[in-house]
Amino acid sequence: MPSSQRSSDKTESWAHLYLDGAVKVDPRDVAVGGVIRDNKWRWILGFNRWLGQCSVFNAELWGILDDMLLLQNRRCDRVLIWTESTKVLQAIHEAFSLTSFSALIRCIHKLLQEVGHWELEYIPREENLEADSITNMAFVKNE
Repeated sequence: MPSSQRSSDKTESWAHLYLDGAVKVDPRDVAVGGVIRDNKWRWILGFNRWLGQCSVFNAELWGILDDMLLLQNRRCDRVLIWTESTKVLQAIHEAFSLTSFSALIRCIHKLLQEVGHWELEYIPREENLEADSITNMAFVKNE
């Protein structure tokens, strides 16, 4: 568990999304996956999706969108999203002050606004091994 999670008071009522976009070098296929845990770090669900040829940046965005849609059905009102991509974090934050040309980012913004309370945080790859493992399972079946 990352140290920032252990010391945070917001862990009492937040859902936690851990995302990972993985690339299989040859051929250059991409998959996305994630883990959703509750405020007591109990497993809610894990998912993965093979995307084929796609940028890792867009795979991370698809992962956030997929997770947000999954949480929408669970009526969560507080979400903390952990991702290994600082570029994704920056793009989502910047898009709140500017109009984004990315349809994925616009959809994510819409879902985040519906949640109410949300945060985006960086998590180093070595602290996100569970999401990485689930993501890599998508390469086994290419689905």
